[in-house]
Amino acid sequence: MNNIEFAKDLINKFNKENKKLYLVGGSVRDFLLFNDISDLDFATPESLETIQNILKTVKFDDFSAKFGTFHTIYNTKDIQITRFRKEEYSLNSRHPKVTFSNNINDDFIRRDFTINALYYDGKYIYDFTKGLKDLRKGIIRSINNPLISFKEDPLRMLRMIRFSIALSFKISKRDLKALEKCKENLIYLSKEKINEEINKLNKYLNKKEIIDIYTIYNIIDYIKDKML
Repeated sequence: MNNIEFAKDLINKFNKENKKLYLVGGSVRDFLLFNDISDLDFATPESLETIQNILKTVKFDDFSAKFGTFHTIYNTKDIQITRFRKEEYSLNSRHPKVTFSNNINDDFIRRDFTINALYYDGKYIYDFTKGLKDLRKGIIRSINNPLISFKEDPLRMLRMIRFSIALSFKISKRDLKALEKCKENLIYLSKEKINEEINKLNKYLNKKEIIDIYTIYNIIDYIKDKML
């Protein structure tokens, strides 16, 4: 069973109990681009108790479950199920205040880019941000005002650059302008998060090319001291 067939099967398992589960984010993006689906990320309005009742004997990481993220192995597949949520950021903090929600509208608006805010229920794609249009045009575009989004979570700037390289997509003009205005906020990122992004970019570029890319985007001075 491939990953998309597995996802449909899991979604159907929830549907039989009159509950909702969606494949979401990069999983849907890669499915639509005919790329391998390496991550199986799901979103749901359902409670921990409901999820556990449906998946029966599956055990979740208790620490992550406290924050509404359920990571487990199910039928040999590594899956992550996240509850719908609202997020509120405080100044210069990457750690938002999280409030769980039953409304998909609260969930999609917190995501970073339009192409990562697509939901799949096993039959239909739900697109609230014109992500399908951006996917067809090959554009990386923030859902919300990037001047706010990049300050709330500076990691989004590095993710944007990585997606552009990995997918051979262009970055929207609005996001490029915001990157230039918000790049100083990269100093708030930890060494671990910066190098985690670099490790993901290593799949497409060597270290010199990564440095060259960060130099082109004029951000190297804000992260170079934390690069391994």
